[in-house]
Amino acid sequence: MDVSGDSLLSALRANPFLVKINQQEALGIMVGAHSPSVRQLLDLLISKGAENVLITLGREGWVAYIDGKYLRCNISANESGFDIGAGDAMMAGLLHYLHAGFGWSDTLEYATRLAAASTYCRSSGELLSDRVQQSPSCSINAL
Repeated sequence: MDVSGDSLLSALRANPFLVKINQQEALGIMVGAHSPSVRQLLDLLISKGAENVLITLGREGWVAYIDGKYLRCNISANESGFDIGAGDAMMAGLLHYLHAGFGWSDTLEYATRLAAASTYCRSSGELLSDRVQQSPSCSINAL
């Protein structure tokens, strides 16, 4: 699931398997918290019903709660690239690899590479396949 605002809050009541949103979308559902940590954002989405959560942080990577583990990915981003569509590319990678039966480790790595590769394209939905293999690996660690 990749929605925001009231739609996100409504969808969380259905206990979705995966919520993938960006940090601004996560901040949009926080009430009364000033500068919450990414861990607080993850915990909020889990407490509201999400089974797994991934919050993208733009060029700083992502944080996640996956199968009971808090994770963080740091990646060397394309500093001169275009961010529009990177989150959608990541969601496509997540869905593709999960549907194909890959485990979380491979899925998260592939989805991150897709998102990174998409930053070399000017428009959302565009992707150069050779960039996927050339994209840097993300360093996934415990949060």
